[in-house]
Amino acid sequence: MQKNKSLWFYPWGFIESVIIVSAIMLSGFLIDVFSINKQELFIAYPLNIIVLIILFFTLSSIYFIFRKNEFLKWLSSAQLAIVCIAWLLFLVLLMGLFKQGSKTDNFLVTRLHFNNILQSSAFILLKLFLIINLSFALFKRFNKF
Repeated sequence: MQKNKSLWFYPWGFIESVIIVSAIMLSGFLIDVFSINKQELFIAYPLNIIVLIILFFTLSSIYFIFRKNEFLKWLSSAQLAIVCIAWLLFLVLLMGLFKQGSKTDNFLVTRLHFNNILQSSAFILLKLFLIINLSFALFKRFNKF
């Protein structure tokens, strides 16, 4: 007989992952709605390599210092990766429903960047969160060698 686990007690599972990833996506949409004159962020060649190296060393040092932490164990879990991929799939399906790169008079479509989902804050935040999740999962897997 399985005992019911209360919400927000470790180990976190799918329910907590869905809530947190949904909050990240919602915060991305809120950033898009309330930002004024959002300029597109393009990271060109020399800067993207530098950012990637800084992100790699930051994530690897965080993992090797705090590898026993329960939050970090959840951050490297498969449940979180599945939820992140599912929400990214939802946004990709939205790309098929709305014509990308077009100008429209619909206020909601324009402000939520449904006509340019690859540049929306929700998509960028979810991609960053998935990169962090998969990086920690790789560190966990490589740590066993």
